[in-house]
Formats: sequence, structure tokens, C-alpha cells
Amino acid sequence: MPKPCGTGSRPGRKKQRVANRPFGLLGRPGRTLRSAVLRRDKHTCRHCGFKSSVHHATRSLEIDHIRPLTYGGLTQYGNLQTLCAPCNRRKGVAVPTRDIKESCRTSDTLAQLSHGAERLFWRLTTYADDFGRMPADVRVVRAACFPLMLQKVKEADVQSWLDELVRTDLIRLYSDADKKSYAFFVTWAKHQRTRAKTSKYPAPSSADICRHMPADVADKAVTTEDTEVPPKTPTVGNPSPRAEEAGWGRPEDLVKLYNTQAPDNVPAVEELSEKRRDKCLRALRQYPRESWWREVFVQYRRSKFLRGAVPAREGHSSFRPDFDWLLSTGKNGTENYVKVHDGMYAD
Repeated sequence: MPKPCGTGSRPGRKKQRVANRPFGLLGRPGRTLRSAVLRRDKHTCRHCGFKSSVHHATRSLEIDHIRPLTYGGLTQYGNLQTLCAPCNRRKGVAVPTRDIKESCRTSDTLAQLSHGAERLFWRLTTYADDFGRMPADVRVVRAACFPLMLQKVKEADVQSWLDELVRTDLIRLYSDADKKSYAFFVTWAKHQRTRAKTSKYPAPSSADICRHMPADVADKAVTTEDTEVPPKTPTVGNPSPRAEEAGWGRPEDLVKLYNTQAPDNVPAVEELSEKRRDKCLRALRQYPRESWWREVFVQYRRSKFLRGAVPAREGHSSFRPDFDWLLSTGKNGTENYVKVHDGMYAD
């Protein structure tokens, strides 16, 4: 007997389409999305490292929400991870409790961070486990720390902020035997209480824990003589003898490089004010290598927009990518010199 036409003639068709939707917002992930997450994680549990084949699994693998649905998480590619069944049961949905001390307002280390890096720092404290350890995969960090800002916060932003936290020695990166990247807070035990008996993630080696401060932040150890500022601010055209002896790494050197390498449409810096000096010192603490800054100006000259070769849009006729703009911070919390170096203004 032929099946009647209309609704209900093929009841399984609609259910199958719903299951295969690649990007959902709430509920369980569909088959396409589940397969994509398993391929990305190489059929491996992101907590314990258990690896299973697709068809011969001694322990089942499950797709887990990094940020639970009950706390605003979405069923999206960046908010999903592969866990084995035991790790998924142990994970639960508990949100960790962290301590914030009054001394954070006067911390010299936190004061060196950009707005975006400091925001990521506080969010990482809730992302790390009770031992201050966490996965350092940029995709996972972005989804876990900015679940409702995925349209605004890009992977490049998170990577830049993570690098900034590493340079200031607030966190350190390490890898396990399978070359998976992890991070840990350097002074976690000093500021937080440990409630769990064991960590979710592998422990760093003794070399990672005891290694010295990175070279990028070694300028904290300079002597008083090296940091002494002359009573009168020197002009760019007549740098002090001490700056000439230093070679590279002082604000005068950065200004001189700007005046010789920047495009012709931007004005030269004639006076190094105290405010400009402070900005230069902060930028050089983050990126002390001369080769890095030369690449900034290479990208500077390649961009038609920064060279003024593109007509300005309505309302932006007064925009000039001068030295002060280069050292300032954009709306997304990333410094403009970082964005220029990364080619965000390239044609």
C-alpha cells in the first residue's frame, strides 16, 4: 500500500536535518559539528590525553561544553572540547571561586599590561584549575574566556594578550609528552587557595617552574644609573651621550628610528616629552628587539592607508597615523604598533 503524501510521509527526514546542523546555539551538537570537534582534537581527551580510534574505542569519547549551557555557554565549535567519559564526569559544572586582593590595584606588574591583557588575566584565573594550570590552546582559551564576545575578540587578540602575560612573567607555558601546550600562573600558590587534591592537567617540569625571568622583562633589574632621567628632556636631534652609548633600547632610539623609517605623510617627532617617554619605555619593555620595530615600520610603509594614499572616509579627515597614534591603544585593547606589525593595516 503506498504511503500517504504530505506531513508524516517521511518522519525521519526532519529529525535528521536537525541533527546535522553544523552550528547550533543551545542543546547537543549535531553530527557534523561533533565530527569536526573530534577531528580537531584528534580523537583525544583534552584532560587526560586518552586517545581512541573512531570505531574501536575502549573508553567512550564525549563532546563537552567548555562553558556550560547553564552559565551562558553556546553550542559552537570554539566552545566544545573532546573528553573521555570519566573526565567529563569529574569535570562537572562547578564554577571555581577565586580570591582577589586589594594589592592588585597597586601592582606594578599589572600596571604594565594593556587593557586587553589585563582583562584576559582575570578571566584566566577562573579558567585555570585549583593548581593554576590550564590548556594554552588559543582557540580553547578564546572560547572559555570570551564565550559571549566571540564576534569581537579574535584569536589574534588572544594570542597577543597571552604573549604579553608571558613576557611579564605572570604565566608560563609548557608542554606535556604529547606536545600539548599548557600554561600555569607563576604566583598562584601565593594568592589562591588549593581545594582540589589533584590537578586536571599535567604538572610542569622543574625547569619550567624555576627558570629565570624572560629577557623581555629583565629591564626591571637595571641599575638606578641606567634609569636616571636628565633634568631637561633632550630633543630628538641631539640625543644624550648615554643614549648613544646604549646603542638600542632607549626611547631616543625608537624616536630616531621612527623619524628615519616612517612614511613622509606623518610629522616627525621633534620633542620627547615625559608622556611620550613613558609610552616608549612601556613599548620597549614589551618588544625590546630592534628587528621587531624595524618590521613595524616596514609594514607601516607598505600600507596605503597609513601612507595616506587612500582617501579618508567621511568623519576621518583629521586622522594622522603619527608617533602618538602608533604608541596608543585601539578600541579592542591592542596596541596600534602590534596591529601594524601583524599586518592588520596591510593592503
